Amino acid sequence: MSEAAAGAGSSASVGPGSVPPGSAPDVPAFDGGTHPTVDIRGLRKSFGSNEVLKGIDFRVDHREVVVVLGPSGSGKSTLLRCVNLLETPDAGQVVIDGVDICDPDTNVNAVRRRIGMVFQQFNLFPHLSVLDNVAIAQRKVLKRSAAEAEKVARSNLERVGVLDKVDHYPAQLSGGQQQRVAIARALVNRPSLILADEPTGALDTHTSEDIMRLLSELNRMSSHLLFMATNGMDIGAVSMMIYGWREREEVLRFLQKVTGLRMNHNYIRPGGVAADLPDGWRDDVLGLCEMLPPRLDEYDILMTGQPIWRERLQGVGVITPEEAVALGATGPILRSTGVEWDLRRDEPYMHYDEMDFDVIVGSYGDAFDRYAIRLA
Repeated sequence: MSEAAAGAGSSASVGPGSVPPGSAPDVPAFDGGTHPTVDIRGLRKSFGSNEVLKGIDFRVDHREVVVVLGPSGSGKSTLLRCVNLLETPDAGQVVIDGVDICDPDTNVNAVRRRIGMVFQQFNLFPHLSVLDNVAIAQRKVLKRSAAEAEKVARSNLERVGVLDKVDHYPAQLSGGQQQRVAIARALVNRPSLILADEPTGALDTHTSEDIMRLLSELNRMSSHLLFMATNGMDIGAVSMMIYGWREREEVLRFLQKVTGLRMNHNYIRPGGVAADLPDGWRDDVLGLCEMLPPRLDEYDILMTGQPIWRERLQGVGVITPEEAVALGATGPILRSTGVEWDLRRDEPYMHYDEMDFDVIVGSYGDAFDRYAIRLA
């Protein structure tokens, strides 16, 4: 269980910037990080005799994400609610963009216009459609026109993947879909700070597993390309080396865009992934899917019927099914012997059991079969 306080930046779907059109003039302008987005000093809060927050001190800088972890009842939600005065602290200071919101002279509502809040229980209006839930505060508080509010709402609903639900009502949505609508609503005022109370608690694991499966398959493709490039490097001089590394580079470029690293990604984590996919990822993947098949045909033309290539691989490194099983071999090595076994199908994980794919096997258990399986 966790809550997060994030100083929104350019990586957010709508980051901080100038005060949005139609905002009241007393909204504090975001200063771009000359002081902490949030600075909490000596924060205390009690409910009766139960002191929940005991002199909390911490800060969140511009573009920083801070996660607060702890068991139920440890004060995580109370802390977040104190940050925008949904709960009134008993003592201490909460300074947001240089403004102490605990100061009785502070216009708290003006400061709140620069804060996005994602509530644990969604807090959507049940009588309003998804579109109206995201647009209403823009019209009432930010004084945006109906057309502008709808445009911003649709843009953010698309970013969180529920644009097709604009005419639905909260009761018609799953918990995860309601949470996405709440996230979209928190982003429409271009906040300098986002407070998220259990922001992914209602989301099922399917989306995270879809992302993990996508990246795992791309990594698998990258490894097969590496095998063919390095093993075929002297066929036609260095042609195969150039081809294989060319395609592999396209895959690695996408992985770097998603994870920040070409290899050794610290992205897939226990229970999910480190972040959502970046804007444009779908077009990138479709581009890879369009690019690779015709280029694999080039490999087939270049190598499969090439006498030197066949002489190097056929009858070389032969292994029987019994030997492969005894050695604990998997992947193309095992399947080259004719054993139709694939971990993704036989012991499915990450929803591979919902995928339709062929398990390609060989006949001879040699290096050529292993090449052909990778090419297929």
